[in-house]
Amino acid sequence: TETTGLDFDLCTIIEIGAVKVDNGEIIDSFKSLIKVDEKLPPFIVNLTGITDEMLADAPSLHEVVTDLDAFAGDSILLAHNASFDMNFLYTAYERALGKPLRNDSFSIELFLTFARSLR
Repeated sequence: TETTGLDFDLCTIIEIGAVKVDNGEIIDSFKSLIKVDEKLPPFIVNLTGITDEMLADAPSLHEVVTDLDAFAGDSILLAHNASFDMNFLYTAYERALGKPLRNDSFSIELFLTFARSLR
């Protein structure tokens, strides 16, 4: 995820990306920018490379989260920065869909550590 800031209660997601993996192969992908009603802070533009112009015609949070929900189904979610990403996704689900995100989630680092221990 890319966001308008660090606080998941005050800020919002501006980009979501996800892939589905089966037996180590990427079998599907999902990516979308998200339109926001506020001007992006210069720090966020510099950090993400995402501009207000790029978001002007993007779908709404509701549309994107609805599509992400269909894409993810009941899959386990892995995230690079899981606590950050998942808190934003939890908030986005509540705001956009009026329901909680119930998927299990793990940090990629934790998952890789576990997978390596199985060798």
